[in-house]
Amino acid sequence: MNRWFWRFIGALIPLQTAWLLGGVVIDGGLSEYARVQLPVSCLLIFATWLAVRAASFTKVDVRRAVLYVMTMTALFVASLFRSPTLPTVVTIAVFFQILSVLCLVDLVRSSPERRRGVVEGFLLMMTVSVVIGFYQVIFGRSPASTIFGMSGHDAATLGDSVLLIGGHRVLRAYGLFPHPNVFAGYLVVATWFVAANRDLGRRLRRALLTLFVVGLLMTASRAGILALAAMLIVDFTRRRYPQHEKRTLLATLTVIVMLWAASLLLPGAVSMLRGGGVLEVRSIVERREQLGEWRLVFSRDVSTTLFGTGFRGYTLALQDALPGSPVWRYQPVHDTLLLALAEFGLLGCAHLVFTLRRIVSTIPAPLLAAVFALMMFDHYLLTIPAGLLLLGLVLTVDESSLAG
Repeated sequence: MNRWFWRFIGALIPLQTAWLLGGVVIDGGLSEYARVQLPVSCLLIFATWLAVRAASFTKVDVRRAVLYVMTMTALFVASLFRSPTLPTVVTIAVFFQILSVLCLVDLVRSSPERRRGVVEGFLLMMTVSVVIGFYQVIFGRSPASTIFGMSGHDAATLGDSVLLIGGHRVLRAYGLFPHPNVFAGYLVVATWFVAANRDLGRRLRRALLTLFVVGLLMTASRAGILALAAMLIVDFTRRRYPQHEKRTLLATLTVIVMLWAASLLLPGAVSMLRGGGVLEVRSIVERREQLGEWRLVFSRDVSTTLFGTGFRGYTLALQDALPGSPVWRYQPVHDTLLLALAEFGLLGCAHLVFTLRRIVSTIPAPLLAAVFALMMFDHYLLTIPAGLLLLGLVLTVDESSLAG
């Protein structure tokens, strides 16, 4: 398989094209977080893995496969038994998504040539996504597309993500993604890939960096902007003072945690900093309420604390804890780390840390700081296929793999 094929794989990652086969109904509506989805990108990645790995398996491949099987089996069995109200078909579909992400990590980390091809295709499709984002912001609408997996959006439609500027509703940039915050996370990672890619010419690199940063601003995602700032701080410090890289990373992560805590403990001050509008106040109040709901779910009993609610079982556990609430109330806590703790439990998270510790240690410090910021202020990295694929992409590419 040549480099063009891997570029094609990378270009598919930002696309949301998927077969929706149903899911769990909560209060008369289909739950967004417990759907049976088969993303086209996941299907192609898994088929590619079978084609590439079926030919020959080395001892290293066998050990890696055993590790993946252990991880998948532990999480699958835990979710199957911990979330009895979640249909088995949903659990199977979700874990197929995880399996495809692990296949992506296995395929791309083992070959620098594949890594470069995937990143090039990814950057191309992200450029297309930013152009679409410009259209959405300027015209205040975006048509639906089955091919690209895009939903229609309009600034005048209640439920679509907008900014209130001078009393007018301005649509935030969605790009190809289901929400502006997801688009922002992808743009942060794309910005890092451009900055670290030595194959790109200086002019092209500057043009892409400008395009992606402007695109990030159009999403109006504060988590995305914070992630970009964290990435720039760590990257600048390690270039100027490489001996202090670990200290800078630790200090940056600490500041992110402090900002997260301030958003919950000092909502009035944070609201003023964020503009003090109706939407801003509502957002902060909802996040405080979600933290209380998380405590209610996580500490429900000893078994839930140790083993969790089961993967994608958080919203169903929340429904059991707060029956009769409006359907919009049943959504994950906006913190990937807290959500993982609730769904996998203490033992499940310990297993994940043990399994992924070596791979995570190879992620460049600036990118690690950025992803940590995204995790602290949103849940999509764990709740939708686009988030899982973004995590998989981060785990596959390190700085050395982008060099020519």
